[in-house]
Amino acid sequence: MKKILIVESDADLARNLGFHLEQKKYQVQICSDGDEAFNSAASFLPNLVISAINLPGRDGLTLCRQFQETGRAVPVPFIFLTSSSEFYDLKRAEEYGANAFLTKPVTIKKLLAEINKLIGISVELNLRIIIYTEHPNEHNELRDLLFREGYEVFLSKVSRKGMIFQDGKPDLIIADEKNDPAILEKILAKTGEAVRSGDIPVVLSGGVRDYASFRKAISSGAVDYFTGKDDQAIISKGFRNVIERSRFRNVIGNPSFTPRKDDPEEYVKSVNTLREVSRREQKVILIIEDDSAQTDTLRLHLEMNSFSVVISQSGERGIQAASEYLPDLIISDIMLPGISGYEVKEFLNNSFVTRHIPFIYLSAKTNFEDIRKGMNLCADDYIVKPVSMKELMKAIRRYRPETADPSQKNISDSANLESSFEARMEKQIREAGGKKKFAARFKKTSEDADKPVIQNQPQEKKPAEIQDEDVYRVLKPFSEKQKPSDEYLCFSYGSGLLIKVNIACGVEKETPNFNAFLRMVSKKPVSAYIVDLKASEFMDATFLGVIVAFEKKVRLHGGKLKIVVNREQAMGNIVFIHGITRLMEVHYSLVDAIKSA
Repeated sequence: MKKILIVESDADLARNLGFHLEQKKYQVQICSDGDEAFNSAASFLPNLVISAINLPGRDGLTLCRQFQETGRAVPVPFIFLTSSSEFYDLKRAEEYGANAFLTKPVTIKKLLAEINKLIGISVELNLRIIIYTEHPNEHNELRDLLFREGYEVFLSKVSRKGMIFQDGKPDLIIADEKNDPAILEKILAKTGEAVRSGDIPVVLSGGVRDYASFRKAISSGAVDYFTGKDDQAIISKGFRNVIERSRFRNVIGNPSFTPRKDDPEEYVKSVNTLREVSRREQKVILIIEDDSAQTDTLRLHLEMNSFSVVISQSGERGIQAASEYLPDLIISDIMLPGISGYEVKEFLNNSFVTRHIPFIYLSAKTNFEDIRKGMNLCADDYIVKPVSMKELMKAIRRYRPETADPSQKNISDSANLESSFEARMEKQIREAGGKKKFAARFKKTSEDADKPVIQNQPQEKKPAEIQDEDVYRVLKPFSEKQKPSDEYLCFSYGSGLLIKVNIACGVEKETPNFNAFLRMVSKKPVSAYIVDLKASEFMDATFLGVIVAFEKKVRLHGGKLKIVVNREQAMGNIVFIHGITRLMEVHYSLVDAIKSA
């Protein structure tokens, strides 16, 4: 059962929140001031904190910062619930490490949606973990931590008769490899299909913190590998992610799944969506990698194995492609243009649908800390470059064993892709009657490929799409004095005004001119405003603050403000994501913004 700490001086509000969260199977502790909350957190170990800003004792911002400075690799998620809607408070909350900022009054549905994004749904029953070790006393600290986190924990030796099934089926097995290198083989021998099928995930605990030990553990069938030197509180959170992931994927593969009454609507929709995706004939793999040579090599081998491949060369485009294509598996580098591979996974974790898509890191970063950071984000695997195609295909088959074309199974199962390709070529040469005839046939096929597939058939002409530039050509300028080269332009459309920002960088020194321009064009309020920011490659918090203030003014006069940006702008600006998108309507096309008026 997941734990939530509520820090709120309003006793009635705190009790109301606690009641609704307990109905959703969360364990709740309420504190009325910041000092009490900070002191109780050491023993309660919350999975998430919901806090006001103005509190007796230390305030919410100080509390948030201290939670982030505990030394944990993955700090406790923090939601501010406050009556303040000032942009300054939002900016400070983000600087102090808050994950969400909600303004009172807030609906329980909206609050639960934020909680689900950060820590997922809770469970009614305690999760069961068995730790198999030849030296149980060495794991007392881990056992006590797991107890406090709400797990049922059992320590056992592998030699014990009955093993798992004597005390009931566990949700996770932790195997101590440090004192018994063959422990996983012994567990597999005694538990059989339950572990091999992934129904019961196994995590190995070892003594060596390096990639070779991690790779050996994953290749032998474990889902993760950690050591006693790793932050065990972080590992504990990782255990819950592993269990949730295993259950979710088992549900997707279970045709008799029926949702419970208390299952969140988003969870049920996600299960149904991914179940439909899993039925498509050709499996889709998304590769997020900026090295064209590597993507070409990966595409060649994957397409030879009957996978459909989607390439994204930046983290932002990778996020967009994951949401659009819902791939069966994602392979991502870490060092990417814009946001990193770590941030990509964090973003995908915000959705039930994309959180559980199998995810493999393929990176040149070899430090064990980098590996743990990726695995703590709920990745399935971490492979270091350079990698042989044999090893990569083995990892892919572990998470996506099906291929689209059964006739290609001899290629898919081959230990050496090059030899399989050569075998196919030799077969085609024999069937053609020799190398010369095969070459002639290949040349004719290549020439035919340049010809239209359908001859003498008129092509249906599609109307040209309206571009943003076309819109500006037909709209009436707000002032006859303005020139296309001006930093700020304004046009009339219908009953509204369209404002175009022509500066490349929206920074603090630009805000006085921008603010003055907005005041000038809004002297006579209209019902709708559109601000086109596509020309601005960068916008800092101060510049965006002018837009937020303008939106409040527009709203006070009963109007509506819409923003038009590039998708890359929105994805790459954390202030934009957490601030602007919550306050106003955002479009990626000027035409769409006008049509929605």
